[in-house]
Amino acid sequence: MALSLGQKQKLALLQALGHAPELLLLDEPVASLDPLMRREFMRTLFDDAPGRTVLISSHLLSDLERIITHLVLMKEGRILLADEWDVLVEKVQRVQLQQRLPEVPGLLAQHVRADGVTAVIDTRQFDLSLLPAGAQPAAMNLDALFVELVS
Repeated sequence: MALSLGQKQKLALLQALGHAPELLLLDEPVASLDPLMRREFMRTLFDDAPGRTVLISSHLLSDLERIITHLVLMKEGRILLADEWDVLVEKVQRVQLQQRLPEVPGLLAQHVRADGVTAVIDTRQFDLSLLPAGAQPAAMNLDALFVELVS
């Protein structure tokens, strides 16, 4: 009987879990799976490994957003951002502006676009009084955070 790619990946995961490791390191574990199989794979991964640390390297960020507890965002071997995901969702925000902000603590990125400037700020360090009147920081999902900090 031939196994599908998704079945092979699930079998490999079960083999890895059979040794009861405390830490699983997975590189792009669902990259070649369709969206339904990716969800099932992730569900199986965490249902079968409660309490284990699972470190996943992936470019399929929307899949990770539902399951991560901590995030380390890297570019060219440098850590750009590292913290608990719940903290980052609350504290790292995007602001649309008409002009660039000065380089100050907590300003993580700025990009000039046709419609103005997009800034990413960490409200734990950034002085919100530096924002122009009416500028409202907004939460970002994992895809948006990655694009703004890595581009």
